[in-house]
Amino acid sequence: MSADLIQILIFAMVAAFVALRLISTFGRNPEDETPPAPDQMRQRRASTPPGYEDGQAEVRQNPVSFLHVSPQVRQSLDSMVQLESGFDPSVFLDGARQAYGMILDAFWKGDRETLKTFLDEGILSGFTGAIDAREAAEQTVSNRLVHLNKAEISQAEVVGRTAQITVAFDADIISAVHDKDGNLIEGSMSDTHNVKDSWTFSRQLGVRDPNWTLVETATAE
Repeated sequence: MSADLIQILIFAMVAAFVALRLISTFGRNPEDETPPAPDQMRQRRASTPPGYEDGQAEVRQNPVSFLHVSPQVRQSLDSMVQLESGFDPSVFLDGARQAYGMILDAFWKGDRETLKTFLDEGILSGFTGAIDAREAAEQTVSNRLVHLNKAEISQAEVVGRTAQITVAFDADIISAVHDKDGNLIEGSMSDTHNVKDSWTFSRQLGVRDPNWTLVETATAE
């Protein structure tokens, strides 16, 4: 047998071996047959909330069971879930945290339009009245939310289809008031002080509008 023929046979064997490895690793050519269906649970596993198990995507545990709240609050939150199956108090709490910072920032900046989107008409007048008084005195504030230490659901109530949830906030804030010339007349630009707020949000359950409205505020220093 010639050397050229031996070399051709060796190349053929190598090519066949590589082809077999490719087929075993990636499967057949997609034009030859339909590829296997993707593992949908594996794709969604990273974003699957607690309460879902592999192969049981439709089985959802009560989202209230993951919260550390009083029995009365738990009962009210359970009622909210019954009235609106998509309601999740953990998602609400995340939204309340964001709303807390946005509402404070809008109030400090005198942004009335943003406040209108978050506040009930009754409480809006109090916020805008404080802004009006500040502007009449030609004062500005340089307040800043440094850190939100805690946000917990402290109360919950359902009357008819109207839900109200009170969130207790614990935050560190920088507060400084300046006169029209920019002189500091109150507070500090560097020192933080701790504030404890209790805000109540309200919403009609079972309607398309998912937004909660701030209806009451209280502060305990």
